[in-house]
Amino acid sequence: MNLRRTGRKWTAGLWLIATGIACAQFQEGQTLSGFRVPDYDEEGNIKSILLGEHAVALSDSLIHITELKLELFRKGERESLVTSPFCVFDRKVNAVSSTSSVRIVRSNLIITGEHYTWETKGQRFVIEKNARVVIQRESKREQPFFGVKP
Repeated sequence: MNLRRTGRKWTAGLWLIATGIACAQFQEGQTLSGFRVPDYDEEGNIKSILLGEHAVALSDSLIHITELKLELFRKGERESLVTSPFCVFDRKVNAVSSTSSVRIVRSNLIITGEHYTWETKGQRFVIEKNARVVIQRESKREQPFFGVKP
């Protein structure tokens, strides 16, 4: 038995239990500062962390989050950071949606837009309006000068 993997599963399980208890006790109209919901895969590896400055329960399953930060991980390393002024987190389907703006930053690109949805189960992100992708070059030496590489 791999003790490291078992330890990660226990950590993931404890986080899920703590998050479930906190969310289950979150009643309509209740507010919370420092909202945090981690998501782990079946092997206990972190997939994402949903963070919010403030959260307000709209119902038993819908939570309005302000100052969203969503960290997406791959192989334990943060791969992307998603930020948005506000969103609604649906606990039942484990998805985030908003009509607000969104900004996704990765090592070599920035994606912006409005009116988005992110589904944790399939790790699917959809931007419905004004989507824009900016690809950043690795170094300034690689950038062409008036269409001609130096």
